[in-house]
Amino acid sequence: SAFDNSGLEDIKLPRALRVIDEQTFSDCKNLQSVAFPNGSELEEICRTAFYGSGLESFVVPRSLRKIGNMAFAYCEHLREVIFLFGYGQRYISNFSYCPSEFGETAQNGAYWIRTDAFNGCRNLSLFTFTDGY
Repeated sequence: SAFDNSGLEDIKLPRALRVIDEQTFSDCKNLQSVAFPNGSELEEICRTAFYGSGLESFVVPRSLRKIGNMAFAYCEHLREVIFLFGYGQRYISNFSYCPSEFGETAQNGAYWIRTDAFNGCRNLSLFTFTDGY
């Protein structure tokens, strides 16, 4: 709960960060953006890490391998999630409360995303899987 319910608006995370722990940014209603440097080593976003935050878009770094349960649940302003493809196992499962086309797109490969990771993200309308910018 490092920044839980804080007034934080933007954050730039260090390259060497490997895990964003449970509830680190949960209920940060003013948090709009999270930036990762090129070469980010982030491997896991734990359950409820961004639960109920004010994020509007999120770019998933290439290094990420796992998104925990309800990591982005109830991020009601979240409209866009962009996955930069990396290497290693890719799997998507259990997109609760998301349009069915996400499941179809995901079958072509993605990352391990746990149950209800994006539950309650009512404005989420764009999920993009790309080889990068």
